[in-house]
Order: sequence, then C-alpha cells, then structure tokens
Amino acid sequence: MNPKLVGGIVVGIALVVLIVALYYWVPEEISEHSTLTLTYEQNPPWRQTICIPGTNSGHPNWTNVSFSWTVEGTGPVTLVVWESGQSSNSPVYNVTGVAGLGWYSSQGTEYFSAFGAESPSVQVTVDLSYVLPGHLFGGPIVQPQC
Repeated sequence: MNPKLVGGIVVGIALVVLIVALYYWVPEEISEHSTLTLTYEQNPPWRQTICIPGTNSGHPNWTNVSFSWTVEGTGPVTLVVWESGQSSNSPVYNVTGVAGLGWYSSQGTEYFSAFGAESPSVQVTVDLSYVLPGHLFGGPIVQPQC
C-alpha cells in the first residue's frame, strides 16, 4: 500500500478522534441567558415561572443564577422570587423598587411575581444569567429538573 495513503488515513483518523474528544470529553462552562416579562395581561399578579435546567448525574444539581430587573411604567413594584414547592411567604428574593439586582441558587423551577404597581400597564423585565457545565463545541449537558 502507498505510504502516503496510509499516512493520510492515520492523520484523518487522528483528526476525527480529536474532534470527538473536544466535542464530548473536554469540559467547558456554558453561559446561558433568559428573560422574563411580567405584565398584567399574563396572569395577575403577574406571576411567571422559569425552569433553570439541572445537570446530569455526577454533577451538582444547584445552578447559581444572577438577575437584574427593571420596571417600565409607573413604579415601584415589589418583586418576589420563590422556589417551586415553597410558599411565596418564603421567598429567595423580595424587594420593592423600580430596578434591582439579585441572585439565588436554583434547583429547577422558580416563580417570579410583581405586586403593587400603580397601573396595570406596568411591565417588569427580568434578565437572568447562569452558567451550566458542558463540553467544548458540544454545548451544555443538561437534563430538565422541572
């Protein structure tokens, strides 16, 4: 067999193995972002849920989530965040204002509600950021925990 052909095949196989290794086995932190918009029309008192994906077995099921929120319209409002299975009387975040920053450790589903606006046309935008474990070129490894 031609030595150049054999060398080309070996190099080709090595490249395929390298790409598969990078895609599936080299860990990488993947940044994710979600946005919630709480409005009167959606479900008074402007409640919405968000599911932060969990991770596969062998990894912690906690995901640290940071968020910012703003009020569009006449404020202030009270923004309350609580975990699924918990009462809104036991929030992980409860602040009154027209904007703010917060964070919490998620295990899946959280509820976001805004209360006390002066007008039903007020809109509250919540921008959430979190990092999930994943693979280089392969994206996050997630299993929905919600």
